[in-house]
Amino acid sequence: MFSGVADGVIGEVTEYPQLIKLGYDVVAKSEVRQGLWNGIKNITPESVKNVSVDFYEQKKANYTSDKSYLVNHTVGQDGVTVVSIVMGAGFFKKGTDGLKEGIEDTGKKLIKKETDEVVDVLGKIVKNGNKIEYTNPAGKVLKWSEQNAKDIENSIQSALKRSTTDGKYIEGKVADFIKNDGKSIDGFGLSIDRKIGGQAGDVDILTKNEMIEVKKSFAAWSGKKDQIKKFVDTSMEDFLNPYNKKVIIYIDEPLTVTQKAAILDYVPKNVSLVNSLDELKKILK
Repeated sequence: MFSGVADGVIGEVTEYPQLIKLGYDVVAKSEVRQGLWNGIKNITPESVKNVSVDFYEQKKANYTSDKSYLVNHTVGQDGVTVVSIVMGAGFFKKGTDGLKEGIEDTGKKLIKKETDEVVDVLGKIVKNGNKIEYTNPAGKVLKWSEQNAKDIENSIQSALKRSTTDGKYIEGKVADFIKNDGKSIDGFGLSIDRKIGGQAGDVDILTKNEMIEVKKSFAAWSGKKDQIKKFVDTSMEDFLNPYNKKVIIYIDEPLTVTQKAAILDYVPKNVSLVNSLDELKKILK
């Protein structure tokens, strides 16, 4: 974030640690971003040079008392700092027009950042490229790599054509059905690991709105029936459904009435059970 900030403009910030903490809060806290934007969106070159005491006091009042590093900044320094953090300080070399453009672009980026964060996450997610680290509600850190569309398609076709197990073939069949029905697949056979200590679990099929657990038969489900808890029980150390997606159990072989009742009695009420591709199609969003 600070790659474009190492210009002479940084010299205008009186305390570098204040800049670091301000930068952290800009990234992590939407209320700070909004407060900063409200404070700088009407700044002009003249107001940066001639700070109004009234404006400064009004701005100071907008922040909670623990934000002492903000109180220590002048309005002009805050404006320069925030625009520099978001845009890089190089644009200041353009003079008056550069400041005006920088403030406008800063507003767009701050608002976009806030919009990008409007996602319901159970816990905390940190992304680094395609690498994901997820701290779940139990405080445990899980990690995985996001799959791209080409890799997902190759994995599906491999399951259909070269799988040595019935279970993997059925996973490929279900994923291919969903894809051909016009719905995108965001993950297939997605392995999720603990940051410390082996595999936490896996997700057979992941879509935008659903996590789908695929089993060949009632017997296959019975042998691993506790696995579904990782998708729905937030108290579990291996809870791995950060976006609280709808959980679906797909069982390929026909179920008897007794078997279906046994599954529905065991799983939480918000988990759906389907026993055919047609039933699956009806509940996919």
